[in-house]
Amino acid sequence: MKVKHFWIFLGLWLMGSVVYAEPNTQGPQSTYYDGFFTKETLTVTSEDDGFKPGTLRTVLLAVNTLRNQNPFKLVSIQFADHVHRIVLKFPLPEIEASLITLDCQLKDRKVLIDGSELIDSSGLVVTGNRATIQNCHLTGFDKAALALHGHHNTIQHNIIGYLPGSYKETHVSYYGTPKTNSGIGILLEDGASENSIVNNELIANQKGAILLQSSAGSQNKISHNLFAENRGLPIHDSSAYSAIIPKIEKFQKNSESFSLEGRVSPLAKVELYLVGKNDQHIAQKLSETQANATGKFVTSGSWSSLIPGQSKVVAISHDSRANTSIFSNATLYTESTVPNKLAETSLENPSTTDKSPAISDAIPVKSSPKPSIEPEEETYFDTQGKGTPSTEPDVDNPNALIELGN
Repeated sequence: MKVKHFWIFLGLWLMGSVVYAEPNTQGPQSTYYDGFFTKETLTVTSEDDGFKPGTLRTVLLAVNTLRNQNPFKLVSIQFADHVHRIVLKFPLPEIEASLITLDCQLKDRKVLIDGSELIDSSGLVVTGNRATIQNCHLTGFDKAALALHGHHNTIQHNIIGYLPGSYKETHVSYYGTPKTNSGIGILLEDGASENSIVNNELIANQKGAILLQSSAGSQNKISHNLFAENRGLPIHDSSAYSAIIPKIEKFQKNSESFSLEGRVSPLAKVELYLVGKNDQHIAQKLSETQANATGKFVTSGSWSSLIPGQSKVVAISHDSRANTSIFSNATLYTESTVPNKLAETSLENPSTTDKSPAISDAIPVKSSPKPSIEPEEETYFDTQGKGTPSTEPDVDNPNALIELGN
């Protein structure tokens, strides 16, 4: 009888695959699911907030309903070109549906979702699974600009926060002058696991850029993001699943190239980033490598802009069983052939035994005066396109740091 039930189930599943595997008329297949699901796109056509046709609020409610009624439908949300800035009057509904895509990209900028008129509220709250949130600009929120409670979600090419003075005059005409996030940039809690946070810009978030609460799950990947002028740690992990923090033991100049050595957990992947104008400004990826079976990692290369005695590097590690680690202490570039332990400067106490405060409290910050949030002229990061880091710093372009909204 069990065998008979198995074949009945298999037949029904195959029939469903045939019924819903309609031809893809919207371009080449981009995901595994495209061959099994029909597609529908909903468009936000109004900058207003409320239960009106075409508002973001109404569209989010419609998406949740569509996915609940038809589990074999992939739903995408896009924005009309005239929708530039949405000032929320009430907290948005949670994104409960799975397998949806929210894409805020316009032709030449991102839609700004502004929470500055809300009190004690978060921005986008994702409780579903396998959703994609991309190309959105979230700012002005008291709590988390983006909160993740689900699994296997992708958060990419977003701007989280706001840097006053960084917009050109043309951008001000579209966005005005919003406030930055007074809360957390991105929050993971309630068992959130196996999420991917990549190629985002986290700017001037006043209670930290990325926080994994003690209730967060494991295998959350954080990679290729820009951090600038956030208060506290760029990444703060209070969960029980943080990867081992890499320790850089040597970062030195050898003729026209650099060499770097350090230790981490065996076979962990390590990403190395240059530090900008202060230890909280982490932007340009320098290199990546993998530790050997004893936990030692070594890398070298050519990077013409590295200056002995001035340039610094930090590292994070990825472990297949854990969350991405927090950043290591910053290590100074030196011409010495001896490991320079005294050149290491602390971002914050990297102990993973410390538990984070509640979201209503600020992540611990240095006792030094609050850093200026005026944009620096020189940079290591190019955010043209959709926020993908450049492979070389553009030292000839004084505006390459952050042209937010592009």
